[in-house]
This record gives sequence, structure tokens and C-alpha cells, in this order.
Amino acid sequence: MYFYDVGLVCYLLGIKQEEELITHHFRGNLFENMLVAELVKQGHNRNDPGELYFWQESNGHEIDILLEKSGGVLIGEIKSAATINASFFDNLAWFQQQANVPVLDAYLWYAGNDAQTRSKATVVPWYQAALIK
Repeated sequence: MYFYDVGLVCYLLGIKQEEELITHHFRGNLFENMLVAELVKQGHNRNDPGELYFWQESNGHEIDILLEKSGGVLIGEIKSAATINASFFDNLAWFQQQANVPVLDAYLWYAGNDAQTRSKATVVPWYQAALIK
């Protein structure tokens, strides 16, 4: 379940100061929730909301964002870290090898500032999430 208002979720969790988010055990979940809500809002603003899905298989592989498009799917991973770790691409690479549908684009959204193109995904700072098309 995702909330459109992450501020409300923080209130419900008892988070009162921004600094509390740095070490809160739900930090990653809140970051992911914020980004998913933003992607949904942007899709509605473009009059192309699409259907965003979360995908997980029984062995633990998961994809945070799966968006069906004409001719295939767009996939994305969301990480609350400000630095990129090679392991962040593992699920994206696994899905690309196993998928029965063409993967049109793969994204890694993170809390850092540098956009870059990698062999397994386009790395995008969280505040540039509008790059999804």
C-alpha cells in the first residue's frame, strides 16, 4: 500500500523532525513511497497515468516499479542511499534476463544527485523522476 501524502505517514509514525528520517528504520520505505506517489502524480498530470506495479518472485527478486507500455515494460529500482552500489542493479539485471516481455527501459532512482547511464539502467536522482515516459 502506498500513501500519496508521505508527510501524513510520517505523522502517523510519530516522526516529528526531518533529522529523524536519517536513521529511521522506515527511511527506505518512506523514500520509495514518496517516489512512487510522485510518479503516479506525474502520470496523471501528463494524462497518461498507466498502471504502476510492484513485482516480487518467491526467491526474493523484486522490482519496485513495473510499468506496462506498448511493446514491453519499463522497470525501476528505488534506493534511499545517496551513493550508488553495484548491488542496486542486481534485481534489474535478473529481471531483464528472466522476463518474458521486452524491457524497454530500466531506471535506478536514488537519493544522490548525479544522473548517469549505466549498462543495466539509467541512474536518475529522485528529483528527476519525471524522466519516465
